[in-house]
Parts: sequence; structure tokens; C-alpha cells
Amino acid sequence: MRPPEKACNIASRYVGGGSGKSRLIDIGANLCLACHDDMVSGMTAEFVHEPLIKSGCTDCHDPHSGKNRLRLKVNTDKLCLTCHEGKRNEIEQYTIKHAPASEGKCIECHSPHYSSNQYLLKDKVDKLCFKCHKDKEIWKQRRFQHGPVVQGNCSACHNPHGSDNAFVLRLAFPHKFYTAYEKGKYDLCFNCHKEAMITTKMSKTVTDFRNGEINLHNLHVNREKGRTCRACHNIHASDQYDHLREGFMFGTVNIPIYYFKTETGGKCVPGCHKERKYDRVKKVENKN
Repeated sequence: MRPPEKACNIASRYVGGGSGKSRLIDIGANLCLACHDDMVSGMTAEFVHEPLIKSGCTDCHDPHSGKNRLRLKVNTDKLCLTCHEGKRNEIEQYTIKHAPASEGKCIECHSPHYSSNQYLLKDKVDKLCFKCHKDKEIWKQRRFQHGPVVQGNCSACHNPHGSDNAFVLRLAFPHKFYTAYEKGKYDLCFNCHKEAMITTKMSKTVTDFRNGEINLHNLHVNREKGRTCRACHNIHASDQYDHLREGFMFGTVNIPIYYFKTETGGKCVPGCHKERKYDRVKKVENKN
């Protein structure tokens, strides 16, 4: 009998009843915490893994021996999915894989014991993502940021387990410069933004991007050769107002976008057309 096993069987007091009496010091997680006292403070965390509360540590760990690291009953790539069977099916069916999920590296993002973050995440969502996606951290330094970036919630748009959409997006979003408008193609945007911003031709209320009552979002997007949102906006952040792009790639050419905001409108000078002005109060007549 090895020292830890011997320690668990010290004749301190009897626990149990009938013919199944055991000479264990305590039961459940409390038995393990008698030695692993570095884990005690975590048991009062806001989020504690359910098996730890209900049945203790032995759902995942073999208390006596084992060939796996940390005496896990099976390797981590299989261990989590023995309980989270629904997630296994979900992850396997996605066509676009997120490596930590598809490779069974759940503990890259989740704590197996406890956390101060929802879903037992090891850190805040954006900080967790930036540990791998370091190149994206620059968005937090931009002057104008998309709402999910401000909130630090990458998972508002991206599914961390996988997706059937490009860039593991939760819902459909066009990834080309030109796309004929169809409602279903913009499900991701309409999850937060009102569809009327694109479908309404004339309005005084659905958008501030209008010339008089002419809805300029509708003019650009809702057409056979529609410019997708990404044509003008950086979907993460930018130093230009309303996180407009500083430029966009058209083929192999980087075309700059110069945007100037006024109190009641603005003007745009991209490579797609000559200077165009707009004013919400008094419609501007632009020359060809």
C-alpha cells in the first residue's frame, strides 16, 4: 500500500453502514481535500464542476493508480465527452473545426474543477481567445470597436466548438465582396441589427446612414451585386468612425476609404465611386 492510499485508510472514524463499512477518513471530495488542500478555496468559487459537488473526484480520477496523467480514468480527449455526449455529436458534425474542440483539448479553455467564469472558462472570453489568436488583440487598441469586441465576447459571433460557416461563425455571413442580397445570408448580422436597416428603401428612422430619406445601407447592400457589410466595415474594429475600413482588398489592389463625418451626415471617397456626400436633414444632390 502506497503512502497516499494508506493515508486514506487511517482508522480515524468509520463511514458507511451495513456490510459495506469502510475505514475512510471522510467521503466524497472531502476525503481528497484532506491532502489536496490547495483545492479547498476553489470549492467556494462561483462555478464548480457538477461531478465535484455531487460525487467527488473519483468520477474523473482513479484514487489508486492509473496509466494516464493525473490518474485520470481515461485521457482528457475522451474523459469530458463521456458525460458531455451531446457536445461530442455537435463537434463531430461541424464542417469547420476549431482545433481545441475537435482534438479533444477541452481543458485548453475550460477548467475541470472550478472557475469564476461562466461555463468553467479559464479566463474572460476575449483573453482566452487572445492566448492563441494573438494577432487579433490589436482590435482592442482601435478607436471604434464593434459591440462584441467592446464587450470582450468573441463567442457572440464565433462558435468556439465549431461551425458550418466560414471562420467558425455562429450564423451565416457573406465572406465575399459582392453578394446578391438574400435574408438568410445575413443571419449573423440580424441577430443584433434590425433587418429593416437593409430592406427598407426610404426611412427617417432605421439608419443614420441616409441622404434625406434614402437609406444608403439599402442602396449598397440590397441589390443583385450587393456590397457586403465587410466591403465598408471592419467587422472587428477600426480607427475610422463606425469601425469603417481604412481600405479594402479588391483582387490584389488595396483601395483606401476616406470617410469624413459631419454633424448631420458625412462624405465618402472610396475607390468604388467619386466623392459622395449625404445629409440626414437636407438631401444632397451628388453629381456623377
